[in-house]
Amino acid sequence: MKHLLFAFLGLSVALQAQAPAANSGTKTALPHVFVTSSSNPLKKSTRPISFGVIVINNPAARPQSADVLGEFSKNCSGVTLDNSITAADYVVSLEHQTGKGPLARYDKVTVYAHLSGEKITTKDTLSIDESIKNACDAIALHWPTYTPPAKPEPAAMPAQPAAAPAIAPTVEPVAPASFSIVVDSTPNAADIVLDGDFVGSTPSTIRVSLGMHEIILKKKGYSDWTRKLKVVGGSVHLNADLDKIPDTK
Repeated sequence: MKHLLFAFLGLSVALQAQAPAANSGTKTALPHVFVTSSSNPLKKSTRPISFGVIVINNPAARPQSADVLGEFSKNCSGVTLDNSITAADYVVSLEHQTGKGPLARYDKVTVYAHLSGEKITTKDTLSIDESIKNACDAIALHWPTYTPPAKPEPAAMPAQPAAAPAIAPTVEPVAPASFSIVVDSTPNAADIVLDGDFVGSTPSTIRVSLGMHEIILKKKGYSDWTRKLKVVGGSVHLNADLDKIPDTK
């Protein structure tokens, strides 16, 4: 009776970032590999199961444990591990079996070219490391001749009847929410403080709402220049002559 090599450890498996899907019809730089403990990973099933965000159409084709995937990634650097069986170029089945005689326990590795289901190698081994090496060697030998299946063309959408021309709604003009104040000074490069907040340096055009406002111009070496004004609409132009502070030395 066959026994699985390792129990499934959930979604803690660390996989490499997924490149464009292998079944898109375009061959990727490295083969994508799905590693499972199932002895029949390509068997069809009508009862899909879900592991977190991963949905597997064949409940038997579950991913291997994190330990096995870690060893596979370390000893077979020429592949990309994939957590989706439908996106894989190859499916590797790693089994732990029991038998009769002196070798009462042994491992078995089988590699399938997915999605064709072609079995490219199957061997009995004495260790998981030997199984991974055999799978890696078989994939490296087969990869140059591998052709991913073409992605089916999407069905053409039926023609839709022409929509009646839309009637543009009448839009009433909206009064502007703010008005402009042009602020100049002699000399320029003075800081502009509007209602207590710094808003720029002269010369500048600032936007204000209707109502009372206080504008202060500040420049090192010059006295502050202050104006209070009520904005009722349109635009305002302020030109301030700053008074230089006398040198007391």
